[in-house]
Amino acid sequence: MADLHTFRVKIPIGSLTSERLDSLRCAATVSLTSYFPKTLTSLTIDTPGGPSRFKPQMEQSNHVCPLLLDKEILPSLRHLAIRSHNICPDLYTVDDSRLQIQLKTLIVNLSMAEGGFYAAVNARYCEEEKYAGRLIYPHMKELAKAAAVRFPVITTMRLLCINPKTPGSLEICYNVLSEREVLLPDDVPWDDVDWDDADAEPAPPPSEHSDSDDSDGAVYGGSLSA
Repeated sequence: MADLHTFRVKIPIGSLTSERLDSLRCAATVSLTSYFPKTLTSLTIDTPGGPSRFKPQMEQSNHVCPLLLDKEILPSLRHLAIRSHNICPDLYTVDDSRLQIQLKTLIVNLSMAEGGFYAAVNARYCEEEKYAGRLIYPHMKELAKAAAVRFPVITTMRLLCINPKTPGSLEICYNVLSEREVLLPDDVPWDDVDWDDADAEPAPPPSEHSDSDDSDGAVYGGSLSA
């Protein structure tokens, strides 16, 4: 374990009837991240799944976001890809004194859908009340663009989402560095660092994959309907 350089963990999450189980899974992910050796250079955390009512408790053991870009936790990290039911915009705004600025890859996937097995829903904010009324994908796009300059050696920076209005559709992939928004092909893993999106099909206009009414906004904005 001391010489570990690459690690990929996949933990499907998502049950409206098992919030406690989702909490335990998230706590396990946090525990793994906290005890990775300092040699780790590449990390993928993949937690797809259907809708869940689970919310991480800030400052407690099931909240992984503060650890991911902290150079004290993962000082050798160069490649990070994460898909999580809950995500913090603070992932892009961590304090400079702690920021892991040597990242070459940062991929954040908001889509919980995978191969038609899970519902077409996107991640929710870790602190939903704090960002009430702010749609998660457009908000994260703005933050990602602003954050790109803080990573001087970054070569791949992407943000992905799914259009909940068209279940079964391809994921939308925003290339932060080129500002291109394309559709992720079926045969390309979302965390494929080597994928070149130059020939990918352009994504529909924003009006076609953003909210136009309150019912859809409840999901696309990062929350669940009651």
